[in-house]
Amino acid sequence: MVNHHHDVPFRVLKKVSTFTAPGGLHANTTDNRIIHGDNLEALKSLPPEFEGQVKCIYIDPPYNKGNEGWVYNDAVNDPKMKRWLGQVVGKEGEDLSRHDKWLCMMYPRLKLLHRLLSDDGAIFISIDDNEVHNLRAVLNEIFGPGNFVVNMIWQKMDSPSSNFGERAFSNYHDHTLVFAKKLSACRLKQLPKPEILKDYPEVAEDGRRCRTRQLRKNGKEARREDRETMWYPMEAPDGSEIWPRHPEEGWDGRWAIGKKAYEKLKNADKVVWKMRDHGWVPYQVEWAPNEPAIPNPSILTDAGQNRQAKALLNDMLGTDHGFDTPKPVGLIERILRIASDPDSIVVDSFAGSGTTGHAVLKLNAEDRGRRRFILIETEDYAESITAKRVRTAITGYGSGEGIVDGLGGGFDYYSFGVEVGRQSPQAKRARPFTTAVCSHALVNQGLNRDATLNWLRPVHRPSQGFCDRQRPGAGAPHHGMPRKLQRKAAASMLRSVAS
Repeated sequence: MVNHHHDVPFRVLKKVSTFTAPGGLHANTTDNRIIHGDNLEALKSLPPEFEGQVKCIYIDPPYNKGNEGWVYNDAVNDPKMKRWLGQVVGKEGEDLSRHDKWLCMMYPRLKLLHRLLSDDGAIFISIDDNEVHNLRAVLNEIFGPGNFVVNMIWQKMDSPSSNFGERAFSNYHDHTLVFAKKLSACRLKQLPKPEILKDYPEVAEDGRRCRTRQLRKNGKEARREDRETMWYPMEAPDGSEIWPRHPEEGWDGRWAIGKKAYEKLKNADKVVWKMRDHGWVPYQVEWAPNEPAIPNPSILTDAGQNRQAKALLNDMLGTDHGFDTPKPVGLIERILRIASDPDSIVVDSFAGSGTTGHAVLKLNAEDRGRRRFILIETEDYAESITAKRVRTAITGYGSGEGIVDGLGGGFDYYSFGVEVGRQSPQAKRARPFTTAVCSHALVNQGLNRDATLNWLRPVHRPSQGFCDRQRPGAGAPHHGMPRKLQRKAAASMLRSVAS
């Protein structure tokens, strides 16, 4: 199962339609995508254009509670897993392989998502208690435990559900596991907090806000004998020596910092002197941050809840859409504020009701960003719910006092086109030559030739045969097969692409 994503055929994406906002609405991105089809095959089609370019990934996969009705349908050759194909995954105790199926479904998709992420990107995955432990283990393997960021807890409800029965606890939360592609390169943003500026009441001559703190230690352990090394003189503006004595009682105190730390502050222009009734007093200056912010809490209680998310979807699509578990726009928007830049590419391969696309357009409209989204939805409601919801967000909805203005923008709607990769044994042996033919067919479908060749070009390793693509330092491609075999393989591939 570890290399299952290598065996997935490459499917060319076929543009079905384009939707663009009518005139007069917000300027927003139009080069967005909604893809209808198996998300594993869809993810396999993205690397030629997007490998290493996606800044933020959010997914909301099946929670594997046993009541989602999800089906394991991946194209696998392992006879053990073939037994699972087309079967609805059962509940705990009814289906002893349900966790195996879920992990086998998730692993290849996570491998491909990992490839899409940029080095400074991050992935956010919503999950509940049923699979959070298994998901964390898989993410540790794919991303590395050192790239774990946080298990963010989202409060999804504020009152017990009506069917609590005799349960002692009501589950108010879901998990959102966060991993970076490379933690050392990832710069997630803090939570903006403008009110912090109120804590900086003073204004310097250059207009910057600041606050000052006495350098003489107060409170506990404030005497000279408590820290002898912090008893030393400081030079006041008039050249006099100032020692840390108590101004009223006269006993020897100490400074709050050592002499080296004081010199460092002074050299950084972070010491000011003020004349008081008892003489000169030194203060440390703390400058207000240019962008006041605090660390994001690991527990989100203000990012919207299930009830509001369902009500919003009802307002946008009516009450007969049949989608019961949308995520709130506020949750995804919070994630985007943490993990995306104004020009980032955002991917959601379990798009569901299209909340991620809605959140991207909404944030763009607020900060004039140029974020783009790629949504992938496997189910048949990709058009009737996912795309319809995004169209409604673009054009606006409601009436009278409840009207909501459109966010503008647009997207292209895709399905799958030709399949590249089902080859005869001869064509497989001739793969280094036929990849050029594959690339030609893909370019005709609108993909970049160089990007496609880079993705499809194989590498011959004596110990491993051909692997999926050439990586830096992997060595030169193998081109040593007879021309006759190359021509036959090329002809076979052309017939395959044309059919």
